Amino acid sequence: MKKIIITFLICLLMTTSALPVKAQLDFWRLKQAILTGVDRAIQRIEEIEDRIEKNPRINEETKQSIFTALDIVKDGLVSYKEEVEEATKLKELQAANQRLIKYLWENRNVLRENIERAIVEMANDVLNEAEEFIEKVEEVLKILKIICPTEREIISGTEAQLQQLEREIDVLRQAIQSKDILTIRKEIKEIRELSEDIRDNLEKIQEACLPQ
Repeated sequence: MKKIIITFLICLLMTTSALPVKAQLDFWRLKQAILTGVDRAIQRIEEIEDRIEKNPRINEETKQSIFTALDIVKDGLVSYKEEVEEATKLKELQAANQRLIKYLWENRNVLRENIERAIVEMANDVLNEAEEFIEKVEEVLKILKIICPTEREIISGTEAQLQQLEREIDVLRQAIQSKDILTIRKEIKEIRELSEDIRDNLEKIQEACLPQ
């Protein structure tokens, strides 16, 4: 999220700040390109806010903190857009760029810290669900071993998947403690996919052994 919003804007601002004199000939085209880019960045923030609002894994207090952080960036963009719309010279665009760069830099940690907080909160939720899932699957497998001995091979494969899931949970737990956001995202994806594979195997066992 930070990469999408902040990196895009910094690149945009630095590019226009370093334009050669001949760029003044294309001033209006440049101005329109900047306005389009800012509109997309504002739209992106609003899409992120909408996804956060609809995410049941994030509590209301965290959501409000994130919205506050995102609104800081969005308010800066709206103000910058107004300056760009009023600009009639390249120097005016460059001056607006410098003000926005300073504004975003001063508020970069507010955004980052709140996004990390949301991701860690989601990860803890995934962690708890995965641990409960393992307990339930282990109980189901105990029963299936007794009533479905013919499915021994796929049951063993599912047990191996459970062991892998436990390893992924350990990695996620460590990543949460160290706030390693990249690893957290990766492990959440791995845990979800592995859990789905385990569910599919349980269904296959039951369909083969306990036909309707």
